[in-house]
Amino acid sequence: MNYIEKLIAIQSVSGSEQKIQEYIVNELKKFGIVPQKIGENVVAKITGKNNKKALLFNAHVDTVPEGNRKLWKADPFVPTVRGDKVYGLGASDEKGGVASLLLLAKTLVTSIPACDVWFHFVVYEELDGSGTRETMRWFMKQYGNAYASMAGILVEPTGLEEIQIGHKGNIFLKLTSYGDSGHGSRPELVKNHAVFVMYEAFKKLKKLEKKWSVYKDNILGSPSIALATSMHAGDEHAPNKFPDTCSSTVDIRTTPAMHDIALQQVNKALRGLGVSVDTMYAPASYGRTFETDPLVKVSRTVFSNAAITVSAGSTDQCFFTDVGIAAIIIGPGEKECMHIPNEYCILEKIQQASGGYYQIVQAWGK
Repeated sequence: MNYIEKLIAIQSVSGSEQKIQEYIVNELKKFGIVPQKIGENVVAKITGKNNKKALLFNAHVDTVPEGNRKLWKADPFVPTVRGDKVYGLGASDEKGGVASLLLLAKTLVTSIPACDVWFHFVVYEELDGSGTRETMRWFMKQYGNAYASMAGILVEPTGLEEIQIGHKGNIFLKLTSYGDSGHGSRPELVKNHAVFVMYEAFKKLKKLEKKWSVYKDNILGSPSIALATSMHAGDEHAPNKFPDTCSSTVDIRTTPAMHDIALQQVNKALRGLGVSVDTMYAPASYGRTFETDPLVKVSRTVFSNAAITVSAGSTDQCFFTDVGIAAIIIGPGEKECMHIPNEYCILEKIQQASGGYYQIVQAWGK
């Protein structure tokens, strides 16, 4: 059984990553590498010829839950090879990437890399990115001044067909509007309807989104506000009662020019409506690496058929951008397979990714 099959067989839904991290630690030790734990994350270093440069590889080991097992053709935790693909939960997102890094580490211990190479196997990416946030803070505190040049590669699934250089930031909000409750037979007494108040809030936010067009980024595009990604009001078992509250979630995607002021402007736009605004998670910043960066240029040479793109969703790249480290996203998994039943990864791409990463190490490290 190869690495990808062994990784799929280890359940690692977010919050339950201990066993897969133990497996990774044991494999690294077999190579002669001494890993260490930073919180629940695993980090390891292979010393290169140039110890003033460091290339950091980042892979998350957690997966989303499997969902409805009836939609899977086989047990999602039993790796199944059919043709050139291996099926199982996390195959593309992103155990194929983890497998490619284990292959890379095995190669580098017998072939000294051109620069120092770090591996970060992180937890909680599918929840809040706190694993990468923690490892990057630790790395910068311990080694930030040790290197003249640093860069990063995240192995999120792009099918090796894209080199992603950025993504927008995100702010997830919960809006709550308040209104008059009352009996359904007396609508004339309801002067303030919670749902209609929420509707007014939506109209204000649509106007704000139009104003934000001035913050369009030439790499990441325009900010956006996705309204009512979920919504709740009243009780379907009490159709004769008006709701006194209405709640809705909102997904805001930000650009560098307005990320830090977005929440302030949302609160200003909704002021006076009687709507409370709460952040559901800590806002995540944007990720951005310029196309002229040396890492991008080297990667384009190695993966010559890959297009330069930006990610539609958020990734842990933002934590590299936050500390001033240029990072790209390219991995062997298939984007179309993320978070769906019968997830698969093309086996050949795992080998291709590992070989490509090796070439980047040697070329960028020089």
